[in-house]
Amino acid sequence: MDFVASNAESLEEAETDEDARPRVVVAGTCVVGFLMYDAPRDDDEARIYRFMIDRASQGRGYGKAALREVLDEIQGLGHFSHVSICYEPDNDAARDLYRSAGFVEEGLDEDGEMIADIAFAARTDDP
Repeated sequence: MDFVASNAESLEEAETDEDARPRVVVAGTCVVGFLMYDAPRDDDEARIYRFMIDRASQGRGYGKAALREVLDEIQGLGHFSHVSICYEPDNDAARDLYRSAGFVEEGLDEDGEMIADIAFAARTDDP
């Protein structure tokens, strides 16, 4: 709870931010998490800025699966070359998850959060 904003705050934010894309993480018929990313139409960088898996559902691979799905979704939008994510430097579970997906730490932002980035391979279907 100390690492991310509440889901209610995120959904309120999504109502006014046309680039925000909230997603529910579902396993079977159970909601196990939430994430939200920013997908500006005029930028080549998407930003995942909310990502949480319920404490009771952690350690079961849901975070890894959700991250893989959202990265595929973002890449499928077609105009993003990379995705960034920020997290508290003390959140070792987040660090390990993002590293395992290929994110590379770039340093701390002005709020003291770690910034990590993953680049997509160049598309070969472009003319």
